[in-house]
Amino acid sequence: MKPIAHILADDTLIAPYAGASALPSLAGRLPAFIRQQLATWPELREAHNGLKQSLYKKIFLNDLEVELQHNPFRMKSSSAQVDRQSIEKRPCFLCPDKLYPHQRALAYRDEWLVLCNPYPIFAGHLVISHTEHRLQEIGSCLGAMISFVADSKGMFETFYNGPACGASAPDHLHFQAYPAGGGIPLVPQVQLLLAAGMGLSQTDAMHGQGACFAGELDCRAVFICRSPDSAALEAGLIRAVSHLKKVTRAQDEPLVNILIAADGPDLIGILLPRKAHRPACYFSQDGGHMVVSPGAVDAGGLLVLPRREDYERMTRELVLGIFSEVCHGKDIFEGFSFQ
Repeated sequence: MKPIAHILADDTLIAPYAGASALPSLAGRLPAFIRQQLATWPELREAHNGLKQSLYKKIFLNDLEVELQHNPFRMKSSSAQVDRQSIEKRPCFLCPDKLYPHQRALAYRDEWLVLCNPYPIFAGHLVISHTEHRLQEIGSCLGAMISFVADSKGMFETFYNGPACGASAPDHLHFQAYPAGGGIPLVPQVQLLLAAGMGLSQTDAMHGQGACFAGELDCRAVFICRSPDSAALEAGLIRAVSHLKKVTRAQDEPLVNILIAADGPDLIGILLPRKAHRPACYFSQDGGHMVVSPGAVDAGGLLVLPRREDYERMTRELVLGIFSEVCHGKDIFEGFSFQ
């Protein structure tokens, strides 16, 4: 692998971050990096200004609330063609030599580039892409996802879209991040449920280094690992991915979305097993057509709707129907064990 300094032009690389001992800290660098990009990248600034005009409303389902976001800037991502033929025809927008003209990168731990997402769902929405063009695969980036949260001292949370359930660039290894505090509803909701001992059943202890829980929340199976130890958290989530691969008989990676956040002194990982990328309404040719393409953010309770008409007509019943189509139920984790 080439050193990052040899991959990017000098004016594209900003202040490499080498590790936990580096100064200033990642928690300090990231807000400054985002401010720099907003000041120098007109299209990003326009997208962030548009984000301020997004519409929001909440819907209570059976167990929890979800939030709808009407965000027209997300149309390109929500309607992206991710079949193999379409991917092969377009240039990879995450490769270092294909970045947008005003886009800059913050180097992260030798192998990764931190980029501002040009189609943000959140203020400060980041993409962390591998320096090499390699396929999206959770085993290759889960450790970096966990480290990113720890290195940012919990000020940022990360999420992963599987190559067939939300990733608009399944051909290039990456994950995403956003400032902690209310971004994806399921994160604080799960934290509250764990604190209250409600709604989730402990499936196993991770040999004294944390615990795992499973349950179903509004037609979405969830698997949670919680640990103060990064390696233990990663091992627990990878064990769950292996279980899913076996029970779904997946030839490649099973369909998963993963969220990582800090929870006090602990780190928490939330895995959402998926059975489909898009619901039937996405493909409908009649009046039932809706542009809703769930990734980790949507499965995590923030449904991004680029069309105003879809935002206006979305209901509790439609949300539950979409979740039941694209997410597995709690039975998917029957028999899971670390033994």
